Amino acid sequence: MKFLNLPWERCWCFRTVRAGSTASAIYALVGSLVRIVLAALEKVLADKQLQDPSSNGTSMAVAELELEVTLSITELILAFLPLIAGICLLIGIYRNISILLLPFIIMFMITVGIEVILAVLVLCLLILLPHYGVFLMLMFVVLFIFIDSSCLLCVISHFMNIRAGREPMRAVYRRQGERLPEEDPDNFPVTTPTESTAYSQLSDVPIDGEAPPPYKV
Repeated sequence: MKFLNLPWERCWCFRTVRAGSTASAIYALVGSLVRIVLAALEKVLADKQLQDPSSNGTSMAVAELELEVTLSITELILAFLPLIAGICLLIGIYRNISILLLPFIIMFMITVGIEVILAVLVLCLLILLPHYGVFLMLMFVVLFIFIDSSCLLCVISHFMNIRAGREPMRAVYRRQGERLPEEDPDNFPVTTPTESTAYSQLSDVPIDGEAPPPYKV
């Protein structure tokens, strides 16, 4: 993934990919909850119409309502997938377990792929039928492609950091009060190197001949 310059050191307005990945998990959780509420409301309304004998006089209307109920149930089930992926991502971030980031990565890969296909279809529709409504739809899809792909690349970067052993070392430095290059110096006090730390604050060169920590400057 060299052409994407991964892993990133930061993403969006966040100073670290860890913080950006946390924001991505919250984004997935909020989106999932919104979809669950909308799908549940749609199912309730469809059930009410199906049970009302005055609103379904023909067999065609009944079949349409049953199909709507089935689709709302399917949407409700699918809406739980981002919720599960977001919860796994939060646990993986704070426990430094890389495998728990995979559900989010896989799900958002599929999501971005579907959004790209949808954008191509909407673009073709815009060419065949120029209309400001179609243009707004295209802009809406492109916006979500940008947001979802940014979240995906940020989480992939954090996944690569955990797999390379950089995040556990960062956690050790935070507990010791050491300052990392990509973190805010105001949030972490600078300490004087001692024999227990055995590392220099100015570089990754070990003081007493030990191996340097596995993180990028």
